[in-house]
Amino acid sequence: MVRRLLFMIAISFSLSAACAPEALKTSEPAEVSFESPSVELLAGEKDLGRCVSLLEGVKDSEALYPVDYVSLYYFLKAAGQRERAILAALEGFDVYPESPVSALLSDIIEEEMTFNAVTEKIAEKVMTSALERDPEDPVLKYRILRSLYVLATRKGDRARMESCLDRMGIPPGAFFEKPDEELPRTRFARSPYPAGPAGPVTRFARNSQFLNIPSTLAEVKGEYLGRMHVPFECEEGGLYYLLISSRSPLKFAIDGTPVFGNDPFSRTSPPINILKIRLEKGSHLASCLFHSVNSNEGPSFSILGRKGASGRIVFTGSVPSAAPSTGCRAEGVFTHPAASGSDGNDHLLLGIAGLFFRSVADYPRARLCLDKALRERPDSLLWKLALSELIIEKSFDLPESYALSRAEFLVDDILKDNPDCPEARYFKIYLKSASSQGEEFLAELRRLADDHPSDPRWFIQLSRELGDLGWNVDAKDVISRARSVFPQNSQVEEEWLNFCGSRKNRADQLEALETLSKLRIVPEEFEEYYASTGDYEKALEMLSQQQRIFGDPGSFIEQNKIEYLRKLGRNREGLKAVESLLEKNPLNKTWGMMKASLLFLEGNDSEANGILSAIKERDPSVFSVDHLGWLSGGDFPFESERIPLSEALENLGSETGGASSSYLLDHQVSRVYPDGSILERYHGVVAIHDRDGVEREGEQRFPSAYLLTLRTIKPDGTIVEPEIVPNKRSIGMSGLEVGDIVEYEYLMMSGYNGVKRGCYYTPYVFMFQDVEKPFARTCWSIKYPPSFKMSFYEQNLPAPPVETKEDGLIVRKYEYRSMPRLVYEPDLPSRNFYLPLVDAVGNLDWRDFALSLQNEVTGSHPVSLEISEKCGSLLAGLGTDAAKIEAIIDFVLSEIDGEGRSWGNPTETLLLGEGNRLQLAMAMLAAAGIRYDFLFAEPTTEALDGNRLPTEGRFRIPVLRVYPGGKTADYYLESRYRDAGILPWYLQGAKALSVTSPEPWKELTLGSDWGPWKACEQDEKRVFGPTGDLNVSLSQALDPDQGAQFRSAFKKLPKDRWKEVLQMAFAKQFGNVEIADYDFLNLDENEKSLVLKASAKVSSYASATGGVLRIEEPIDRLELMKNFGSLEKRSLPLSTGTPFIINQAYTLSLPDGEVAAVLPGKKKVESKYGSYSIIVRKESGGFTVRRNAFIPFQIVPPSEYPAFVSFLKQVDDAEKLAIEVKLR
Repeated sequence: MVRRLLFMIAISFSLSAACAPEALKTSEPAEVSFESPSVELLAGEKDLGRCVSLLEGVKDSEALYPVDYVSLYYFLKAAGQRERAILAALEGFDVYPESPVSALLSDIIEEEMTFNAVTEKIAEKVMTSALERDPEDPVLKYRILRSLYVLATRKGDRARMESCLDRMGIPPGAFFEKPDEELPRTRFARSPYPAGPAGPVTRFARNSQFLNIPSTLAEVKGEYLGRMHVPFECEEGGLYYLLISSRSPLKFAIDGTPVFGNDPFSRTSPPINILKIRLEKGSHLASCLFHSVNSNEGPSFSILGRKGASGRIVFTGSVPSAAPSTGCRAEGVFTHPAASGSDGNDHLLLGIAGLFFRSVADYPRARLCLDKALRERPDSLLWKLALSELIIEKSFDLPESYALSRAEFLVDDILKDNPDCPEARYFKIYLKSASSQGEEFLAELRRLADDHPSDPRWFIQLSRELGDLGWNVDAKDVISRARSVFPQNSQVEEEWLNFCGSRKNRADQLEALETLSKLRIVPEEFEEYYASTGDYEKALEMLSQQQRIFGDPGSFIEQNKIEYLRKLGRNREGLKAVESLLEKNPLNKTWGMMKASLLFLEGNDSEANGILSAIKERDPSVFSVDHLGWLSGGDFPFESERIPLSEALENLGSETGGASSSYLLDHQVSRVYPDGSILERYHGVVAIHDRDGVEREGEQRFPSAYLLTLRTIKPDGTIVEPEIVPNKRSIGMSGLEVGDIVEYEYLMMSGYNGVKRGCYYTPYVFMFQDVEKPFARTCWSIKYPPSFKMSFYEQNLPAPPVETKEDGLIVRKYEYRSMPRLVYEPDLPSRNFYLPLVDAVGNLDWRDFALSLQNEVTGSHPVSLEISEKCGSLLAGLGTDAAKIEAIIDFVLSEIDGEGRSWGNPTETLLLGEGNRLQLAMAMLAAAGIRYDFLFAEPTTEALDGNRLPTEGRFRIPVLRVYPGGKTADYYLESRYRDAGILPWYLQGAKALSVTSPEPWKELTLGSDWGPWKACEQDEKRVFGPTGDLNVSLSQALDPDQGAQFRSAFKKLPKDRWKEVLQMAFAKQFGNVEIADYDFLNLDENEKSLVLKASAKVSSYASATGGVLRIEEPIDRLELMKNFGSLEKRSLPLSTGTPFIINQAYTLSLPDGEVAAVLPGKKKVESKYGSYSIIVRKESGGFTVRRNAFIPFQIVPPSEYPAFVSFLKQVDDAEKLAIEVKLR
């Protein structure tokens, strides 16, 4: 048995000599312990060379401790001595096969063992020897077997591969129920732990280490909820280890007893979990409810016995109808000894824990522990090396810019004391390459390869960079040099193979394949090579070899064989093979279409078309069937309903209303299938009337569509085809001129709409008129099954639709002619309020829509380790939920740049300091255990139309609801420049849906409190001089919305420009004005009203002639008629845009003289459209004026416009103020 390897094996050793470690003489190992005097000595050592020398010196005089070998591996690898580093890890593992640190060493070995033939041979012997000891450590045992599985795979030894999987405790297969695609996220949360099959099951063999439903055998189109069952026999009762590997949500039970739950929708969790379970002897059933984003994903688990256990776990082949009652008891999570110090302050234990978590792919916790270890020992080179490597190579969960920044800091710190450290130099080059390219970067790589030609990583990276630049000769030289320096290195040979294949150098590619095949089997690479050279016979042989070695549980290999048979013209063999596949899954659309293609090639068009028709009938969303028919010369859909161009051109010369272009034809036909998929055909013909029309129609954009026609028709009938530029999103209509016609026609195909299966829904409406161009002829026909419960919203239509039946479908047709261009009027609302339009949904209501929305946001704000850590420090010492809520809201507003940010990842938002604040706030509240609700509110500006059909975007403004001290509080977190607890005006009294509620479809009404607006007053003192000059002193409290806009604008503006901007604003109001002084109160206190204080002098504001001072406008008139009532009558509705709220107090001081005034005294105007009041009082030396107005946001229909104007006029009449002073 192997006891110890010589640490130094010269690279020049022959393979046979290096692989006979039994013959090597060794000393006995030191006592197994985490302690290491060497590590303590190294804790403050910054020099890499001295670290290596110190450990090698200890090794020469006495035995190294287990953790010393981990240190030696990292130091040697950093020094560019990759092979020596790997051999050190192998030696440490061989010397201490049952130390807790061996789990760390086994992880290193698994990653590095195939470095070359030497390390691979030694690793196999060491791992085999360790397995003979039957280690108690389940992590170690599992990894040993997984490493041996990898080695068996490289040799193509199918028997050993299967033996390793069996000994790893992985079931040979599992029974799956039919996937459930309906609201899989929310239904996962509400579903109980499985207690046995709830319906029919189908067995699928394991795929390597994984259990899943092969995509070829499952009819799923996206996310789904799966149920898996695995029966087994326990030959000996006792304690077992259950290893569950999954990043997806799951609920795992044995015999109906909950054993483990993982919900990354709510809280991120490690991908590998180990549980201790106590099983009784007898029959058991493992059942798992899991969420998956596609059918190729699924949970993986294994059951391992303890060391020396005589009984086995035997997986059986039949599923009981109900869970057995044999007995299973969960006894908690297995905590590995190497992870035991993760909560302490000992740098060594923290570092070991970090490396352990890295080994089980728990990278966030690994970073946290190594971070803490480095804080405890800031000069530790070991922890700097480990953490920098972890961040650069394993931080897939981190934002790239954040990871690069952190890694650069660590690498620079290493280089400060070790400027020639090869690995740090390599990492520095890598970090540079992420943001720049150039000769300097390449030169650094070249120097590194020349200075330290002992690690293939530098050569491989340099070759890739040179190849990417097209410098193929240089790239080839570099990789050729690497092949000579690193013989029998799989990584180098694989890079050489990729280089040859990408350059299509077939001779070199074949030589590379033959070389690599001496290191590992390469049937897939040979298959690719033979296929690329057209040798499909040999490609078939390679596929057969792959089947023998790896199996083919999903029949993907068999599917590829059929494709090669087709290319060889062996269609009958291909048909026989595809028919065998269809016996496994008759509903597989890909296989059905393969069979149809082969039948076409064999001349059996009738059967082929029958297969395609059957596929389309089962799944109308398979539009590839339609494509195949069109490409084969079949008619395009709705051909009989197409309106020809000649008919559209009959409308030439119709009234244009001064438009730059006009629709001669606007025609769409929509076909709704029973599954909710949609096929549509659109045909548009546009006439160009002036240069603006040329500009507007000169670039055409289309949705994801199948373009049938796009052309320009000149007045003389000449056809001009546009030039289509690849990768350009729009198509330029070259040569377009006034008088031309543009014709375009396309097909649109929509599958699952993302809301509900079997429903009709589109996010757009069909409009039959516009303010930009007239429609000479506009038509929309929608065809749908009678079983569909359709709902229509029809607005301002000239005539009702015509409904008929055709081929078993209901056809609803809207057709109108001579729809003129609507004359533009000021202050129009959204077009959806007044244009003739139709909106439609089928088999869909607000309940369905709300459930879909809830499902969509589930998992949008999980609590990560980083968020938990931040909450812990932020909320430390805070006792009440109210205080914690306030701290979280303050944090996201002050520390996160979140204006206009779309939905993202809350952890990235936290780390980068930018992103969606609401997501992060909810994750932090969840981490703190504080109740909250997530609301989507409907802006009151959009609630005034008559369309109440379920519509995407109607409930779209995110609002956070919390319950401090049992009260309800709503927060709007979009702006950091306002009091988040005061909702914007357009959410006052708004309707909302709570997507965290058990009944998200039930509308809530947000509070309506206009107090903060009405409490904001403007206090202005105006002192009129005898020459007509005016001195103004202003104190104006801005309302919450104005304050937010003001704060945002001024905080983004350099302070030395503030006065300039205010000067411009005052000049618009007063004319010739000079600001003397100004100040902002509460600029940084969002919970208070922002107050602007200013004083200014206005020259010649009033006229002073003949000893009389005449003041035409003592206060600023509202001029509501000018703003909203400028038209005598309206044909279209009017929108006030925003609420109009003023609370003003004026003090008017006049020069000495006799005063004559035209003043209203006291006036009040009340109306359904708003309220207004003004009170003018004569005081000593002048007047005081108090004015209040409240005009809510509203949309005034044309029929009410005269009454609205009457209200405006009454207000304007009340504002007719004028003052004359006969000066003394």
